[in-house]
Amino acid sequence: MRQFNELIRQLEQHPDRDGTVRALTTYVKSASDMDTVWAIALLSGKRPKRVVTINQLSAWAIEKTGIPVWLFKESHRQVNDLAETIARILPPPDSGEEIPLAEWMRRMISWRSSAYEEQQENIELAWDQLEADERYLFNKLVSGGFRLRVNTADLIQALWEVTDVPRHILAIRLAGKWDPGTMTMRWLTGPATQEEDRVKPWPFHPVLALSTPWSSLGKPADWWMEDLFEGIPIQLQYQNETLYLWTTDQQMVTHLFPEIEAACKSMPEETILEGMLLVLENDRPGPLHQIQSRLDCQRVTGKIMADKPVCFLVQDCLVWAGENMRDSPFVQRRQQVESFCSLVDTLVIRCAHIEDIGPDWTLAEEHLATARERHAVGMAFKHRHGHRGGGEISDVWWTKKVEPLMMDMVVLYVESGTGRSSGPVYELTFGLWDAGGFVPVTKTGIGLTEEDVDRIKDHAREHTLERFGPVRQVVPNLVYTIIFDGVSVSLRHKSGIILTAPRIYAWKEAMDVAELRPLSDLKKRFTQGF
Repeated sequence: MRQFNELIRQLEQHPDRDGTVRALTTYVKSASDMDTVWAIALLSGKRPKRVVTINQLSAWAIEKTGIPVWLFKESHRQVNDLAETIARILPPPDSGEEIPLAEWMRRMISWRSSAYEEQQENIELAWDQLEADERYLFNKLVSGGFRLRVNTADLIQALWEVTDVPRHILAIRLAGKWDPGTMTMRWLTGPATQEEDRVKPWPFHPVLALSTPWSSLGKPADWWMEDLFEGIPIQLQYQNETLYLWTTDQQMVTHLFPEIEAACKSMPEETILEGMLLVLENDRPGPLHQIQSRLDCQRVTGKIMADKPVCFLVQDCLVWAGENMRDSPFVQRRQQVESFCSLVDTLVIRCAHIEDIGPDWTLAEEHLATARERHAVGMAFKHRHGHRGGGEISDVWWTKKVEPLMMDMVVLYVESGTGRSSGPVYELTFGLWDAGGFVPVTKTGIGLTEEDVDRIKDHAREHTLERFGPVRQVVPNLVYTIIFDGVSVSLRHKSGIILTAPRIYAWKEAMDVAELRPLSDLKKRFTQGF
């Protein structure tokens, strides 16, 4: 348990990708195979069912320590976490014996079927064998409150660095159904089967941002244009009547999109398509956070599929019925895509819509100017005769994003932390005036300069109203211009909206808070349906 507790501490202190992968590789190299399997399971979301409730743990801790209930509640109010409060009020452990993570997990699972009194006895005995930090982790695990998850791509990267097993093999095995109580590292890191080797994802299509004038692309008549939506690039493979959905970082996510799997039953064997996964809202492409929330699911239910319906927007064909299409010009590959999409469920599988640009670039400019009306975030430009497998014309898809939206907002909260270079970092919560006071609208630290950081530190030091751990509520009189790519409705947030890709643009030194536009103005200017 000590090694796993140290891993969790490292992951929390260094949440960036480099720190995460470094901590994972260190753990995998030093931990036993059984402990490593359980660590992978827990950090990838495969948590066992709750053994007892956190309220039961609280009652047993109060009984064991004899602490007055009022004092326990006051301690909880200060700590703001029951699992940690329990861990801190318990007396020092009686035993220094180290028990491995796998053994603790085996015991916890067995306690589920135990009687109430036996559960209490076992858990109090466990407390007597663990240090305070380990107790905190134990309390989270036994009460079902362990929520820390590691990005699958980071987990795969760490395992690859230690084992040299190809990333796509690890992705396939981790995405399947497996039990950490019976799975072994030998199975996870064993030689690849012939089938696993066959479904390795192909290189994704190169997509580059166009920073030069339109005319740099050449003749407009040689190009098609396509709306660019917020989604997840996906490569779809169909081999041996099995569907594989690959992301650009070689995550295998087929199990999260059963509706895509069902819609592709008529696809010919040995076919590879490339496209974009989107969530639809009222049959229109939804914001990025919606499709990301589908990727973050552990189990996709009928309600999730109904609330967040997905669509695979097919953009290219790499292989069709075993024939390599990459050497064909895009115009031929496009014909194959259109033919396929005409045969399948058009609600779930759709063909990306492309248009001729015409004799000059005027139409492209007009389409880019009206992209937001179509819920697009920009345009993509594709050469009719581009070859993916080499050839006279390189098949690069160029993109041009719409200009970001902009709004002045006031700083409401300042949260400090530690960044990649071990220096302090800050995330600011920005708000706007609504009926009854300021309402939080978005949170970001992207775009802060060194001068901004110094200004924020001074402001927090001199104008703090209240503290909540690393978070300070500050006097709302510091105004910044925030830029963002879009706005979507969210009933979960007090403001009623979510900003897409918010970042800090500039400090409005001379601006008074009274001059800020209200929240209602942001909704009217940048959203529909309010």
